[in-house]
Amino acid sequence: MRVVDVGQRTTQWHEWRRGGVSASNAAVILGSSPFKTPWRLWGEIRGVLPVDDLSKNPWVRHGIVHEPYARQWFEEEYDTIALPICAESSVNSIIRASFDGIQHQGRPLEIKCPSTSNFEDVVVNRMASKGYRLYYPQVQHQIAVAGADMGYLVFYHPSHSPVVFEIQREDSFIDMMLDRELDFWEMVQTGKAPPKDPERDHYTPEDAVRVQWAMFADQLKRVDADLVRAMQTVKVCKEQRETIRDELVALMGGYVSAKADGISITRYIQDGSIDWKAVAMQFDPDLSDEKYGAYRKAGGGRVRLTVDTDATTDSASLDEVLDEMRGGIWF
Repeated sequence: MRVVDVGQRTTQWHEWRRGGVSASNAAVILGSSPFKTPWRLWGEIRGVLPVDDLSKNPWVRHGIVHEPYARQWFEEEYDTIALPICAESSVNSIIRASFDGIQHQGRPLEIKCPSTSNFEDVVVNRMASKGYRLYYPQVQHQIAVAGADMGYLVFYHPSHSPVVFEIQREDSFIDMMLDRELDFWEMVQTGKAPPKDPERDHYTPEDAVRVQWAMFADQLKRVDADLVRAMQTVKVCKEQRETIRDELVALMGGYVSAKADGISITRYIQDGSIDWKAVAMQFDPDLSDEKYGAYRKAGGGRVRLTVDTDATTDSASLDEVLDEMRGGIWF
């Protein structure tokens, strides 16, 4: 392990992390992270996709605030000193880690400060919990960088006793993980993107399909503009209709119905709808969404369409897209 003199969460630290594969990338590259896909990570490192700013995320800030307390608890509990450092593997400098702590025997410490519900999941399900399974690759990556025989994964909650997992080095897992990480880094270097996840990554049209997409996008923006104008007209007409209706009702005096000149009016009282969820909660205060599942009707597919009228297709106008393709095999 080669220690790198860079402060965590500084500008220099972010630049250093982009120069290799860090421990937090391990689960992403292995496809086990629910937060990010390999393609998304590849795009962020390549600079073709924006990097999410997590500095204002409440749980990220929660972790930053409580991490020193968790480290202090660990040091007292294990009678050791855990130094937060950054380092690169002595075997391959591309493999990197920002340690929450390295104790005197060279074993890494990874600290997590989850929400109460996620902490309870760890307490109850232990190694089968989502948290343990998500962060296991991260700790194995840190073990590989440190050249250690084991590492510590600590789940800390200010209102409960911390949960500590002493994770032994698993060479077969590390070999597999490092192979995947180096393959991923080769893709970063060559610009060859990893396969996209159809359920999590955005579809991006290419080649001939891109031309079709651009044409439909242009049509859709025009139709939406017409729709906005039509809806504005409808709104005005509805307001005028309600005004005229009120004038006619005023002319009726005490009558509940009227009919003349092709206009029929009936006044009546309509009962309000019943809030059935509130009724159910009245009889069963502990009723949860899971209990509602037995009474839920079958769902169906939906498509949500959003149009950004200020955006052009892939940063190019329709004419520019067509110009790109002229002279190609489609024209």
